[in-house]
Amino acid sequence: MAASSSIFSFKPDVSRFLCKAVLFLCLMVVLDQLIGAGLRYFYFRTTSGLFYRLTYSLDKTDQDILIFGSSRASHHYVPDVFEKGLKMSFYNNGEDGQGILMSLAILRSTLKRYVPKIIILDILPSDLTVGSEFSFERLGALLPYYTKHPELRDLIERRSRMEKIKMLSQIYPFNSAVLGIVIGNFEFNKKRKGDIKGYMPLPFGKEFQVYNSENAQKSIQIDPNKIRALEEFCFLASKAGSKVFLVVSPFYLKDTVNVQEIAAIKAISKKFNVPFSDNSQNDFFLHRKFLFSDMNHLNEKGALLFSEMLLKNISQSLQNLR
Repeated sequence: MAASSSIFSFKPDVSRFLCKAVLFLCLMVVLDQLIGAGLRYFYFRTTSGLFYRLTYSLDKTDQDILIFGSSRASHHYVPDVFEKGLKMSFYNNGEDGQGILMSLAILRSTLKRYVPKIIILDILPSDLTVGSEFSFERLGALLPYYTKHPELRDLIERRSRMEKIKMLSQIYPFNSAVLGIVIGNFEFNKKRKGDIKGYMPLPFGKEFQVYNSENAQKSIQIDPNKIRALEEFCFLASKAGSKVFLVVSPFYLKDTVNVQEIAAIKAISKKFNVPFSDNSQNDFFLHRKFLFSDMNHLNEKGALLFSEMLLKNISQSLQNLR
C-alpha cells in the first residue's frame, strides 16, 4: 500500500512538469514568431547592402540586359558601356561569394516576372568542380525568400536534410543576418559600399599577392549538380526568348583555369546553341597588373576595357542572329 501511495503522489509532479514544458514551448513558439516577424520586417526595409541587392535582383529588376554570376560578375561589367553600345537598360545581378546555383535561383525568379532581352552569365570555371566552396550551403542567403518564392525551395532544401523542418522557425532564416539588417537600415551604408546599377568598381591592386596555380594541369572532377544547374540556366533563359551569352572573364595568370572546366562549358554552350566567350587565356590581360585589383578581379580600368571588348563580340553575335 505504501508503494502504491508513493506512485500516486508522484503523478501531480509529472503533470506540473508537463504543463510547464508545454507552456515553455508555447512561449518559445510565440517569441520565435514575434522576433522572426520583426527581423523579416527590417530585412526587407534595408535600402543598401547585400540584402537589398539580392531582394532587388529577385523581385524588382526590369532592365533589358542582366548580368549574372559571382563577384567577378559584379566587378567586371560597366553599365555605361553596354547601355550606350546596345541602347538598352542594364543591371548587374552579380553576387559576391556565390556561383551558378545562386545565378539559377535569381534567373528563376526573374523569369516569373519578365523576360530580359540579353542575359550574360559570367562563369567562374572552378565553381563547376566537386569540392568547390560554392555549394548548396552557400544558398543560406536565400532563406528569407523561402516562403514567398516557391521556385527557390528545391534549391534551398538541398542545403541539408533538416532544412524543411528548420524553416518552420521564423528566426532561422535571419540567424546570420542580424548585423547586415542593422547596417542596411542606415543611410551611411549606401556611401560606405555603393554600387552603380549593381556594378561595383574595384581599385588598382598595388601590392596584391601573386601565387602560381597548377589548376590547369591537375586532374579534377566536374560536379554533375553544377552542370545540371548551368544547363537549366541556359535552357530556361533561351526558352523564354532571351539572348544568352556565357562568359569567362579575364584572369591575371594563364594557369588559373582547368582545361576540363572550359571543355564542360563549351559542351553546354554547343548543346544549347549559346555563344561562349572564353577570356581566361586572353593575352591582352594576362600579367598586366595595372588592370587588376587582385589575381581574380579586374580593377575599374580593366573592367572598362573588358566591357568594351565584350560589347564588340556581343554586338557581332546579335547581328549574326538577325
